[in-house]
Amino acid sequence: MKLHKNKIEDLDLIPLMNLFVTMIPLLLLCAAFYHIGMVSVSVPTQSDEESDVDVSKAAVTMSVQITPAGYTLTATSGGVGEAELKSLDAVIPRSNGKYDTDKLSQYLEKVKRRYEQSDTMMVIPGKKVQYQDMINTMDAARYMRVATTTGKKRKMPLFPVVVVSSIVE
Repeated sequence: MKLHKNKIEDLDLIPLMNLFVTMIPLLLLCAAFYHIGMVSVSVPTQSDEESDVDVSKAAVTMSVQITPAGYTLTATSGGVGEAELKSLDAVIPRSNGKYDTDKLSQYLEKVKRRYEQSDTMMVIPGKKVQYQDMINTMDAARYMRVATTTGKKRKMPLFPVVVVSSIVE
């Protein structure tokens, strides 16, 4: 009797390797790569409880309504009188078809220097306002550029808390 030794045969991996060589580039070409940007904003809430904001310190909340004509600024506060709040109202018209974010920053800087405790701004965009215009408005209101003694400019907080809202019709 003859004994046959079982010979172990190697697996043929070439077809499998060919499959991977073609599938990997195909999957990479079909993959969608997303760039996600985050914008830190808040939404207004309604509460029946009393506010925990200290009214003894003078602070205002600026509202910036973005319209096709430009910016309309108003101020609200629990600790500041109505006449003083009315004096803070302003209109910044569009110039050359663009929103004037520089004038907005300058105006908000004046308000911030007058009411240093203020840190909240409400942005109320119109229905036809473009997203980029809204982002530019928020960026202009968050920080002001201040020159240092070395001549370099650095960012200082202006109205860092931005609340996006809409007008209820």
